[in-house]
Amino acid sequence: MQPEPRPPQGEHLPGEDLVRADRIHRSYGAGGTTVWALHETCCTVPPGARIAVTGRSGSGKSTLLHLLGGLEQPSGGTVSWPGLGRPPRHAPGLIGMVFQGPSLLGPLDVAENVALPLQLAGTPASEAIAAANEALDALGLASLADKLPGELSGGQAQRVAVARALACRPRLILADEPTGQLDGDTGRRVLDVLLQTADALGAAVVVSTHDPAVAARFAVRWAIQDGRLDTQPAASPAAAPGAFRTPADDPLPLAAQ
Repeated sequence: MQPEPRPPQGEHLPGEDLVRADRIHRSYGAGGTTVWALHETCCTVPPGARIAVTGRSGSGKSTLLHLLGGLEQPSGGTVSWPGLGRPPRHAPGLIGMVFQGPSLLGPLDVAENVALPLQLAGTPASEAIAAANEALDALGLASLADKLPGELSGGQAQRVAVARALACRPRLILADEPTGQLDGDTGRRVLDVLLQTADALGAAVVVSTHDPAVAARFAVRWAIQDGRLDTQPAASPAAAPGAFRTPADDPLPLAAQ
């Protein structure tokens, strides 16, 4: 199921990089206790990009995505969002974020969790819930709309987090290990929906993963090790234009996991 095209939120500046990171680094502590989560690096995310950031757990992938999404401030250097027209903190919904860990709010049901970023961006509640239900349906989660997060499995909660990111119709999707808690078949179908929705919206996608099968579906791959990012693009033969998904054309509804 692909969303009906409509203008995403925010002011889009065609041709401008969505994100520019200039000599950014992130560290914690000081002096002899300093821990480097990300060493100094530069990178850009152009419109329509398909980028996989690969590396082992603890290598700095999450930190990088949080910096690109404006969720953390760098210890040095600058991050800007010229193609979005404004910093994401001033326009919720321009960036759709899928977190690696638990991120759903316990008091809200699934539909309300998915609708929340839209409501924070000023969308009327009825429209936000309708968009949330559309995203949940695309991921085969419609039957869970009235469930609370505590009633979900880890895999279901992760798929709800993907639905929340897509419901906003963002310009940029940052997904931190979006298939990490899913079995191979379910993870492939979730990635199908994510990429097909991004295609329909014209959105860029940056995914962190330690799974080579996930990384192989992206046209550009960055590698990160011990907080050091290598952005030399590695083209994937399987990621030629029009080949960002598996041969299953439209994703089937996903059975509850």
